[in-house]
Amino acid sequence: MAGWLDRLKNGLAKTREILNTDIEDLFKGGQKLDGSTLEQLEEILITADVGVQTTMT
Repeated sequence: MAGWLDRLKNGLAKTREILNTDIEDLFKGGQKLDGSTLEQLEEILITADVGVQTTMT
């Protein structure tokens, strides 16, 4: 059981790091929320394994 929990924690830490870094970088330069930015945000969320269903809603 502990091995499974450790793998889950590691996976969530990786997802959290990707989300924090990439989303922060996306909006660092004061970028406006336009179609291009939304597409980039969508890609970040899917890449971070949030999932297509969650990303699109």
